[in-house]
Amino acid sequence: MTSIGEQAARLKWVQGLSWSEVYERFPDESQAKIRSAARRWRKSSLTNNEERVILEHVGANQLEGVADSRRMKTLDDLICECQVDLDIWDVERFKLNKWESAMKLSDDSVHVEPLYQVSATFIKKRPDELFPVIKPVRFDFEELEWPEKSIVPKQFVRTLVIADPHFGFVKDGNKLVAFHDRRVLDVILSVARIAKPDRIDIIGDLMDLAEWSNRYITGPMFYQMTQPALIEAAWWLSILKMETGADLYVYEGNHEKRMQDAIIKHLPAAYGLKGVFRQHPALSIPNLLGLDELGAKWISGYPADEGWPCDWLMFSHGNVARKGTGKTIKAVLENMEVSRVIGHIHRMELGARTLHYRDEQRPIYGFCPGCACKIDGTVPAKNPRNDWQNGCGIIDVTEHLLQVKPVFIDGGQALFGGRVIQATDRLNDLRAFAPEWNW
Repeated sequence: MTSIGEQAARLKWVQGLSWSEVYERFPDESQAKIRSAARRWRKSSLTNNEERVILEHVGANQLEGVADSRRMKTLDDLICECQVDLDIWDVERFKLNKWESAMKLSDDSVHVEPLYQVSATFIKKRPDELFPVIKPVRFDFEELEWPEKSIVPKQFVRTLVIADPHFGFVKDGNKLVAFHDRRVLDVILSVARIAKPDRIDIIGDLMDLAEWSNRYITGPMFYQMTQPALIEAAWWLSILKMETGADLYVYEGNHEKRMQDAIIKHLPAAYGLKGVFRQHPALSIPNLLGLDELGAKWISGYPADEGWPCDWLMFSHGNVARKGTGKTIKAVLENMEVSRVIGHIHRMELGARTLHYRDEQRPIYGFCPGCACKIDGTVPAKNPRNDWQNGCGIIDVTEHLLQVKPVFIDGGQALFGGRVIQATDRLNDLRAFAPEWNW
C-alpha cells in the first residue's frame, strides 16, 4: 500500500498541486503530518545515492516528468534521462527546486550536500484524437408515441420538480462509479407515474461535468467520463418522457455552465458554434443530450435561468447557499415577492414569509426538493460528509393557491400516494441500450 508520504509527495511535486489542495485529499490527517511525511519520503528517495525519476502519461496528450537527483540539475538533464522526443513533445511548464541535506559522518563532522528536483510538463505538438469522442445522443422516436395528456379539465396544474441529479462518473479501474443515484432516479420515475404531472422541471445540475471544471484540478480518473454520463442521462430522460407525456423543462445549473466556461477559456473559437439547421451550439448540453428530439425545453442563462409556471411562482437552480437547515430558503425569501423553488443546495428545505401591504397580507413560499445524486461522499465536494437529502417535489398551482408536497427518498424507498415505492434495478436495461460501456 502506498504511504501517505509518497501519495502527498506525488500530488505536490509530480502533479503540481498546492499544499491546500494536497491537504484536502487527506481529510483525516493533520496538515503538519501530511507535509512532514511528504518531505521525508522525498528526501528518503535520495539516500544512499539513490535517485528517483518518474515519467507518467496524463491522458493521451500530456507527460509529467520529475527527477529527484544529485546529478540532474537542468531541464536538458531530465529530457535526456527520460528520453523525451522533442520532435513530438513541447515543454509546457518547467520547475527547478533546490535544497540542502545535512548528514552526520562517522568522525562526527557534518556533510552538507545540495539536492535537486527537476519537474516538467510536456504536451504533444499534434494531439491525438481522444476516444471515445464526445458526441450527441440521438434517438429515433418515429415509431414511438408519447402518452396523450388527459382531456379531463383540472382545476390546477401539477409539476414534478427534480433537482441536482449530477449524472457523471469516476473511473475505478475498468468500472464506472456513478455520481447520480440510480435508486433515487427510479423512485422518481414511479412518483411521476403515480402523480401524472402536467410538466416536469429539472431545475439544474442534471449533469456533473467534473472533468470540465476550471475551479478544481481533476485527475485521470475523471477523464472521458462525459460521454457515458450523457448517454445515461438521455436514456433516463427518454423513459421519464415516454412514461408521463409531460412537458419537460431542463434548466442550466452551475455544473452545466462548466462546459461553456471551459470552452470560453480553452477553445474560444468553438464558442457558440452551431451545426447547420441546429438550434443549439454543437458543444452544448441541449445539443449533446438531444433535448429537441425529446421535445424538452432548455432554460439557459445561469444564474438567471428562470421558469414561471404562473406569474407568482418562479423556478430556478439558484446560486445562494447558506450553512444550516432552513437558512438558504430564509435568505432567498428575504429578497423575493413571489414564491420560489430552487435547487443547488442538495437539502430538503421548505419555508414561508408573509408580505404585508396596505389592505392585504400575502404569504410567499420557498422550497428545495433535495437532490437526486448520491449523498455518501461519491460526488466531488469540499466535504465528504454533507448535509444533503434525496427527494423530489410535487407542486400543484391554481390561479391563487399553491400546494407543495415534498417526497422524501431514503435508501431507494419513498412513501407516496398511499404506498411504499421501492426502486427497481434497471441496470440490465441500460446495458442493453448502450452495451459498449462497462456500466
